[in-house]
Amino acid sequence: MIFRDLKDSLSEYIGESPVLSFIFNKKLIAVASFIILVLFFIGWFFSTRPKLVSCSEPGRMPSFYNLKEWSKMKRLTVEGMVDDTDLAFLNLYASSLEVLDLSAANLKSIPDSAFVNSSSLKQVILPETLVSLGKSVFSGCSRLSDVALPPRVVEIGDDAFYGTSVSSFVIPSTLKRVGAGAFASNRLSKISVAEGNCSFKVVDNVLFNSDNSVLIQYPAMKDNDEFVVPAGVKLIMSNAFAGARKLSNVSFRSEKIAFGDGVFKNCASLHSFNFPCCIDTIPSSFFEGCVALARVKVSPSLKMVSDYAFWNCPNLKDIQLPKSVDVVGDFAFAYCKSLSGVDISSVKQLGRFAFAYCVGLNAITIPNSVKSIGESAFCNCENLCKLVVPSSVKQIGDNAFSGCFSLIEVKLDEGLEGLGAMAFSSCTSLEVIELPASLTYIYGDCFNGCTKLSSLSVKAVLPPECRNAFPAPLTTNCTLYTPYSSIPRYQFEDGWNKFFRVQSLTK
Repeated sequence: MIFRDLKDSLSEYIGESPVLSFIFNKKLIAVASFIILVLFFIGWFFSTRPKLVSCSEPGRMPSFYNLKEWSKMKRLTVEGMVDDTDLAFLNLYASSLEVLDLSAANLKSIPDSAFVNSSSLKQVILPETLVSLGKSVFSGCSRLSDVALPPRVVEIGDDAFYGTSVSSFVIPSTLKRVGAGAFASNRLSKISVAEGNCSFKVVDNVLFNSDNSVLIQYPAMKDNDEFVVPAGVKLIMSNAFAGARKLSNVSFRSEKIAFGDGVFKNCASLHSFNFPCCIDTIPSSFFEGCVALARVKVSPSLKMVSDYAFWNCPNLKDIQLPKSVDVVGDFAFAYCKSLSGVDISSVKQLGRFAFAYCVGLNAITIPNSVKSIGESAFCNCENLCKLVVPSSVKQIGDNAFSGCFSLIEVKLDEGLEGLGAMAFSSCTSLEVIELPASLTYIYGDCFNGCTKLSSLSVKAVLPPECRNAFPAPLTTNCTLYTPYSSIPRYQFEDGWNKFFRVQSLTK
């Protein structure tokens, strides 16, 4: 009853007000909605209508539209004379471009990285005059799914279509050279070779060179879960198996095979791998992103694990590095969260982030052959509890052991000369540490966030150069121990003079 009265009163009030009567008129609302809808579709039509650029001379691309129009453009047809600067302009300013028609453009080549990472691009129509596609031309164009290779193309550079969504390629009869990873599309399911091409062949939907000595591309969407590399193959090119989602096992009929970089990158189902016996280097990004990889048997002659070789292999548990390994590159085992132990006793060089975020590591022995520990080499190894740094190590890099929350025991031998910025920051379980007499410099924030550190001993008679002040909580709660004769020097030296308590080492 109350609501009905309220409704009647409101209707009467609206009826008395011409403005409100106009606003709440149902017919007018319907008409206004229709008009708005029509205007919306008109706007959509004009915004998606193909734009035409006809160039009488190269280098004039910017003059046809203002930058705002270029940024909103969805479809573009290009005619006439264009050059590298025109294509670079399109990649930089036509950021919403979805369809690019170059069929009437006078182009013989497209330069390296011309449309790299153009995330909106879906379709490209290439001119028949084209004979060369440079390196990484469409690399990273993740939405690009519609493109055909022109009939006269002779050369396609490395990674030309890497990371695209093209599902099939027909290799024309004229093509003579294909760079590594040129056809490494995330959605590739079929490769075929036109009749008359003497440079390439397809066997079981896998692209090889004419004599089967080089494996060029294995389609990412191929259904097989196993693959046997034929006996005649001598080289597997970079990114050849990249993104092969169903591939779980690969075997080889030959022991002498060379590999490019990133061969099995992002093979999400690959769970184990046995290297041929003669491999001395695991190339860069070889198993990067192989999230199911649990076991790898390496060659007994292995000497080097390259940058990013096992980056983000969270299930890798079993890997035995032979004594011949002397280089572990940058990010080599970063984010291998299940790796509980690894023998690096022969290693001479530890790269940046080499074992970063290996939360399963509980102990590590740095060999006498190592001269420096790279930046963030063991950062966020949360279960690492014991560390021994031998006398051969001269420098410990920035953030080398930062975030090692469980680290309680650290032994730094004589010979160490420098500690980088935040080298032991946020080691919240560390209570006591002793720095050798050989130390010449230390970044004061080296122990930032070490909330339990109560004793810092420095054997150096001359205070090491302190390049940043120690944080206030540390200088308040931690006692600094120095040689008795050096106490006055530490009390007046920049950085060290922040400590409230300075005592003798021999006390």
